Amino acid sequence: MGGLMVNTLLAPCGANPPFVQKRVRVARIEPQKNRIWLCFPGAGRIPRAYDLRRIARALEDESIYAVEDKKPGSVLAYEEAPALSQNKCDAAWDRIQLVLQQENQFFDKDKRAALMRQQASVAGTDLATVYRTLARYYENGQTKHALMPHYRSVDVGGHQPEGQRRRGRPPRIAPPPGEQAFIFTDAAREAVIDLLMASDRFANYEALYAEVIARLYTNNVDGTLVPLPTHLIPTRAQVRRVKDEIDKGFAFTRRQMGNEFNLTIRPIDGSIRESAFGPGAEYQIDATGTQVELVSAFDRTKPIGRPILYFVVDVFSSMIVGFHLSLQQASWESARFAFFHAFTKKSDFCRRLGLNIDDRAWPAFGLPMRVIADRGELLGQQAELIVKEGLKCDLINARTRRGDDKAYVERMFRTIKKGALESLAGHGPKNRSRNGKNPRNGACLNLFEATRIVARFCLFWNSKRLSEGAIPNVVLEDPKSTATPCGLWVWGQKNLSGQLRAIDGDTLYRRLLPQADATMKADGIHFRGSVYRCTELDAMGARVRARKDGNSDVRVHYDEARADHLWLWLPRRNQLIECFRHDKVGDLADWTFADTEIAAVTRKAKRAQELNSTEDARLSFELARISIQDTARAEKSAAGKTRSKSTHSVRCSRQEEKPFDDERVRHVAGQASRSNIPSRNRRVAPEVAEDNFRDEFFASFPKSLQTI
Repeated sequence: MGGLMVNTLLAPCGANPPFVQKRVRVARIEPQKNRIWLCFPGAGRIPRAYDLRRIARALEDESIYAVEDKKPGSVLAYEEAPALSQNKCDAAWDRIQLVLQQENQFFDKDKRAALMRQQASVAGTDLATVYRTLARYYENGQTKHALMPHYRSVDVGGHQPEGQRRRGRPPRIAPPPGEQAFIFTDAAREAVIDLLMASDRFANYEALYAEVIARLYTNNVDGTLVPLPTHLIPTRAQVRRVKDEIDKGFAFTRRQMGNEFNLTIRPIDGSIRESAFGPGAEYQIDATGTQVELVSAFDRTKPIGRPILYFVVDVFSSMIVGFHLSLQQASWESARFAFFHAFTKKSDFCRRLGLNIDDRAWPAFGLPMRVIADRGELLGQQAELIVKEGLKCDLINARTRRGDDKAYVERMFRTIKKGALESLAGHGPKNRSRNGKNPRNGACLNLFEATRIVARFCLFWNSKRLSEGAIPNVVLEDPKSTATPCGLWVWGQKNLSGQLRAIDGDTLYRRLLPQADATMKADGIHFRGSVYRCTELDAMGARVRARKDGNSDVRVHYDEARADHLWLWLPRRNQLIECFRHDKVGDLADWTFADTEIAAVTRKAKRAQELNSTEDARLSFELARISIQDTARAEKSAAGKTRSKSTHSVRCSRQEEKPFDDERVRHVAGQASRSNIPSRNRRVAPEVAEDNFRDEFFASFPKSLQTI
């Protein structure tokens, strides 16, 4: 075999090497089976079987040859290695002992899998780890030291002992023979950090590097500071890395600055209650998931999911002034119902839920001065217009990741979840495990019953005695005050802020409706496919002015659930007037806007279907087909040309086309052309004759149209 033996390292040679494209190591030779096992160093794979005769022929042809193995000289010796590396080597050696004792089974493909599973079970590890360890064992020479770290130049921990060659990559600036290169130790790094933190004037790296060399790495020669030799001072890259590490702790992007600062850096600057001088001075609103599965009110066997709960809390008295339980996601559409409940009296609302109370049990109603909410519900233009302009309330958006900006409503969510919702049927965890109990199986409450339970909790909380820390300091001085949310509200209304701004329920409902732009025309207000009119609009002459001056944009308030009417906003009068749908008939009074849009689409489809059965529809179809053919012909002729070249000189192209157009007119009129010889400046007519085009055009029409 020409010196071929186990652990021999083979390398390809020549312009056309065989299947061996890189160095391989012989792991096992089986002459009786004409098989040789090779492994590729660095690939991380166990040996593979090849044809022994093929390798022998390659050695004879000198397309591969045996090379000297220099790996053992660079492998870290077991005795010189640290204790940590020795322990890792011993553990790896123990992981493959069973395989090495039964090596014949390992090289048998039919028995290898069972042996490897047995080895992994004995070693208490996975199959991938056993395979990787065996690959290193065969790649590095089939010895225990083959499992040691591969190179001596790796840093094994600690600093290099004196008098030895430094490990790792050689320095870019080589020292003179016999001298040690500069090592950027921890002490040198700390000196650079102290210099950097002592002054904030180092805006760029060059200024910092010059200061570091001048302060730390110079010698005083005859009163002049002379820098040390190049191999004894740090490089610019080393100093730059230290500066980058320091700057990274203080560098925030525009988005990270707000989040990180608000979450971890900003100090707590007092209680929010200090800014609330009385009831209604500041309301907080937020939404949360209830984690309670509900069922349908029509069929209790059908689950409808988990509702969203909105709370509105007064900061001064800690009273729940309003709430809304809905199946809609957190949005302005749900938040406006919570506002409506918070700004109006609660007796009628509770009576519809089956709770007979008077206004003294829940005295909160009226418009507040400020509203604090998340950026989700009240950040849009709709909410800002309604709250700021319609209700005349100051709107404040809570900062990102600062729950203490609306701490009272956040704490109320935790209270109701712990005190009321956890005991309800259908309550489940936020993230249910795969094998956990499904809360939908025990759900039995509908939305109406859940709303009544939340209302009872609000009545209980508003009459509960608060702790001393939750009572404002100004109230503690008055012994006649009652330490309940209702008591604090009544006391504050009497002694501090007076009555809140009252507003009629119908007016409040209209002000909270979403707004949109409509078009004022001569026949009325056009909005989402419908026309609206009212007598007041006619008396004001708005339709007459629209007929005279043209269409104009107006602002309307609308209810998605009622498409039969809307309200027109008159900014000069600061008034909303009701307009009714002009084309409503029968049941249209109970339709929603979604129903009207579906009906409009249905009417258009029906009209299109009827139109397709007429001669006009067929004519339109034929014209469309001809247009498609002309478009394809134009695209084919314009292939390879850019649009700018085709349209840069329309005037010149028009002048070139005029002579041909005059000739076409004379031809249609039956007059012969005066000259069949085109001039030098005259373009040639198209390839398709006019008569053929005319025949093709009219041949595609229905026969009924051709006889006209």
